[in-house]
Amino acid sequence: MLGLRLAAGLDRNDHAPRVWSAVERRYAAAFDRAVATGRLERTPCGVRILRAHAFLADDVIAWIEARAARSAETGASDRAAEIPVVALPVDRASATDRLHDRFTFSSPPV
Repeated sequence: MLGLRLAAGLDRNDHAPRVWSAVERRYAAAFDRAVATGRLERTPCGVRILRAHAFLADDVIAWIEARAARSAETGASDRAAEIPVVALPVDRASATDRLHDRFTFSSPPV
């Protein structure tokens, strides 16, 4: 899985066929969901983390590992184990004003 940290990602040609089969058995559903949610993209021979998520590679890998482990433990489908994501509204102008007020200092007298 740490191969996902590389720009090329995981490539089946880098592994013995039996090893790649084991990877697919354990991670196929997690890879599919990661692709569907924009965490991974398919390559001709495997998967890789999207360039936009390069600095979040450890989080993406942990998400995939957790999803694969949960599916293996419960036998549940990947869809059944979905955790909803709730977007909270943010008043960006208000938050920016509060930060500005908190960190704005007057100039020292000349």
